[in-house]
Amino acid sequence: NSTTFDLTVTPGSGGGVVPVPLPPLVTINPVTVNEDGSFALDVTVTKDPLDPSVPDPTITVVLTGIPLDAVVTGAFFNTINNSWVTDAATISSGGVVVTPAENFSGPINFTVDAIATNIYLQQADNSGNAGVLNVTPVADLASIVMTTPGGDEDSAIPVNIALGLGDLNGTVNEQFQEPIVVTVGGGATLSGGTAMGGGVYHLTLAELAGLTVTSASNNGNDIPISIAVTTVEPANGDTQVTTYNSVIPVTPVADAPLITVFDVSGNEDTRIALTGLSALLVDTDGSETLSVTISGVLRGSILSAGANNGDGSWTIPVADLPLLTIKPPRNFSGDMELVFTAYSIEATGSSAMSSATIHVTVLPVADRVVVTPLPQSGNEGEAILLNLNIRPGDANGTRPGENPAETVSITLTGMTAGLVATASGGTITHAGGTTWTFTGSVAEANSLAIVSDGVTGSANIGVAVSMVDGISTSAPVNVTVPLTINAVADLTLTGTAVGEPLAGAGGNDTIDGFGGTDTITGGAGVDTIDAGDGDDTIMGGLGADIMTGGIGADTYIWQAIDILSGAVDTITDFAPAQNDVLDLSNLLTAFNPGGGDVISDFVNLSESAGNTAVQIDQTGSGSFTTSVATLSGVTGLDLALLYANGNLAA
Repeated sequence: NSTTFDLTVTPGSGGGVVPVPLPPLVTINPVTVNEDGSFALDVTVTKDPLDPSVPDPTITVVLTGIPLDAVVTGAFFNTINNSWVTDAATISSGGVVVTPAENFSGPINFTVDAIATNIYLQQADNSGNAGVLNVTPVADLASIVMTTPGGDEDSAIPVNIALGLGDLNGTVNEQFQEPIVVTVGGGATLSGGTAMGGGVYHLTLAELAGLTVTSASNNGNDIPISIAVTTVEPANGDTQVTTYNSVIPVTPVADAPLITVFDVSGNEDTRIALTGLSALLVDTDGSETLSVTISGVLRGSILSAGANNGDGSWTIPVADLPLLTIKPPRNFSGDMELVFTAYSIEATGSSAMSSATIHVTVLPVADRVVVTPLPQSGNEGEAILLNLNIRPGDANGTRPGENPAETVSITLTGMTAGLVATASGGTITHAGGTTWTFTGSVAEANSLAIVSDGVTGSANIGVAVSMVDGISTSAPVNVTVPLTINAVADLTLTGTAVGEPLAGAGGNDTIDGFGGTDTITGGAGVDTIDAGDGDDTIMGGLGADIMTGGIGADTYIWQAIDILSGAVDTITDFAPAQNDVLDLSNLLTAFNPGGGDVISDFVNLSESAGNTAVQIDQTGSGSFTTSVATLSGVTGLDLALLYANGNLAA
């Protein structure tokens, strides 16, 4: 800048010689300072002690060579020659302060000119005094920027780390010094770098790309992260460590609990320990709660702890699991399938569950039976009900998984020869001697009856009744049923040539069909039957009957009860050529030709003394211990041919 001004000089009245000032004295000491620092110039400018000037001259100091981007205080900048101007007092007292440009390092060579001016405007200068300012390089802090979207617990969460250098204006820029040190807390793991232990990882610059962090297993807490970056100043090897701390947000996610179940068993009508039940949270950071239910509980069952939800499920306190028991419904035996479910619920509301099936086997325990018999009576040849009035302790068997209802096992004693047991169903077996056995349902047991085949008078029938529940049998209840059997007169019946039904009674009857197509039933007793001409149907019934079909296609039929007494019928004129038929189908109910059974496993024809014995095995095992009839005067029969031609029905 420049300006114009008027200067007026008034001559003085003095005289003589005007003294000329001497050049000022300049002392410069070198200054060393760290990069990005400020420093005062160590320059001293004084009047020469021999200077004769009175008063002292004014000393002006001019500084040149200081970089234009430096900041100088305590001096004025002369834009004409890019110099800085100050006075001796200011610079000598350290009042001139220089701040080099940001990140500048290296020497600043400057020149100091000192000019002394007396009151007569006479000047003397000391110019060209060289000084140096040494700016020591200092590594700068790096810039660290970390961004992350956060993520769910147990997932890989992206972590983006961007680094920047603070000094890029030197001849050789600052550099990053590897490794980059990243520390993650809370047991988290980093996807890259070298794990040094304690959550510390050393990474190269290249390994920062695509970096992810995963929380410790089942830990939903936020992850603290620290990043330490070292920069180095190539000029002198100076280093600087920049540290960045932040937190990676983690969203807690409920983890499925760990559960343990075991199949258990116990007796009917007892408490069964649900041994080994356990439920544990996988996430142990305290953010989750645990809830347990057992479903599939049959109505009437009782658990030793918890609350009945009314829908077949119970909510159980976790603390009660080790000693938990279940008492099934009364008289229940069979299999219960309970579903054990554990729920984990996060503080955020998310939840997860685990479930498993507990197989509970309830072992049957047969209940004691109540039997209230009364004396019974009836006619020979008729079924005389024992009227046992059996009432079981357990009549169930219809609930899901439940075993069938209890069955009845009965042993009859005192069954003298000629007495035969019968019922509406079940299984009746002559065990030998005077002992018979029965197994079946309660209803079938209450239909148990005695048929007399020629026996009359009084008999005391011993009855031992047990209930059978699976593999369990109750202790028998023993009673005696007094039985009175009334005699029935033997009958003689004669048909007509037209043909009609003829039925004997309980005695030893004689029946003559005479002619026509007759249906003849002998009943109990040793009956003699002659059907006469015609295609007749003959049922001898109980007893060792003698049957003659006569001319025509006659059919001989046996019922299951007919063979129980062991009596064997005799057929005097069986003739396949006349299309006679032996109908054994009621005796061979197990025979199933469609299932691969063969007739020879169920029926046997045995010849002896010119006769053929018809024998059966009701199980198809080929033992043939039961004789049904003797075919008098008949030999040479072919079993397979009889069956194929329809002369044998099974």
